[in-house]
Amino acid sequence: MKIAMLVTGFPTADAPERGIFNRRAAEDLNRYVDLTVLHIRLYKPGRKLVQTIDTYPWHHLEIAMPLLPILHKKPIQEWMTLADWWIGIVGGRYLFGSLLRSFDVFHSVGAAFSGPVCSAWVKRTGQRHVMQIVGSDVNFELPALIRLPGGRKWMRWVHGVAANSRNLAERYIALNPIATRVRTLYRGTDLEMFRPGDHPAGTEPVFLYLGGLPRYSPAMFGQNQKGGITLMQAWSTLDQQNEGPPGQLVFAGPGADCQDTQEWRTHLRYPDRVHVADAVRPEDVVRRMQAAGAIIIPSMAEGLPNIGMEALACGKCLIGSRTGGIPELIQSGVNGWVFEPGDGYGLAMAIQQAAADRDRLIAFGDASRRIAMERFDHTQYAPALINLYREVLER
Repeated sequence: MKIAMLVTGFPTADAPERGIFNRRAAEDLNRYVDLTVLHIRLYKPGRKLVQTIDTYPWHHLEIAMPLLPILHKKPIQEWMTLADWWIGIVGGRYLFGSLLRSFDVFHSVGAAFSGPVCSAWVKRTGQRHVMQIVGSDVNFELPALIRLPGGRKWMRWVHGVAANSRNLAERYIALNPIATRVRTLYRGTDLEMFRPGDHPAGTEPVFLYLGGLPRYSPAMFGQNQKGGITLMQAWSTLDQQNEGPPGQLVFAGPGADCQDTQEWRTHLRYPDRVHVADAVRPEDVVRRMQAAGAIIIPSMAEGLPNIGMEALACGKCLIGSRTGGIPELIQSGVNGWVFEPGDGYGLAMAIQQAAADRDRLIAFGDASRRIAMERFDHTQYAPALINLYREVLER
């Protein structure tokens, strides 16, 4: 079976952390199918239009296209996204020609660009198309795009949908009620790489947050998209207690080590209990998790956070917001706690509960590892995708 995976994010020499989960999916799929990865990148002077990357065991092409900049201004951004669709559609036909007809199934990653582009390609060539939906595409971008002229028509040529979470599958069906073969397929994580370590030493639990303060579009909750500001509010509440916060906080992730964070930290009564770090390298995530007592995922909106599946695999208690696929990771009172998105007080109370009983933290962590082994083993993902490919080919 010949599969073409169209992605806009994939590790490169200048951005080794970008799209790392697409690379992991490609590694798994390549064991079963004849895989070609088509990686669309923004054109820059000196960057080749088409470049073959020989360092992967699959066929891998990087394609540079003159896509329009992201402005985060509505409705201009939606119209610019539609223009990008046409750049991708026409550019792909021009650059690849007959190569597009050589695949059995196109697997697009994301409904805001790759999905519409692949739909236009298969409409002409007659092949099958499976679209993977990931989170922000369905939560934020697609609802606005389908209201525009031509913004919905391409969905007719999506023959199967792989949703990263049950919640995403439900949201997509609400946007496209005639969708067929919508399947929840958890990408999972590497249970050998992400595994429990020794139980952290010391009496004070360490709470780990890796979402940072990235500057998302205001329509996507801005800097609080990953819940960093909610966590600051929660920790400030705990900081006002006579004895201070009930543990240590590692506040890390993209944009975390910024002026806003440092100013917040200086106003705390116990600033030495907060440790700020910027983006954590993928190879360091396991070590950070193993040293923590609990992982905090306070996002305002999500698909299914990879950091959550990795935390399960490392055998950690989870504290997460009740949004997107996060409740699919947490059985409240079994392996963690959930609270309402943006509820700083609710998060503070969950942290307080987690810190109150070390034995319960350990028991919750053991439960997390069992859940990971039952539902989030990455080796189950590629076979499930292949079953979906076969479904759309046999229709």
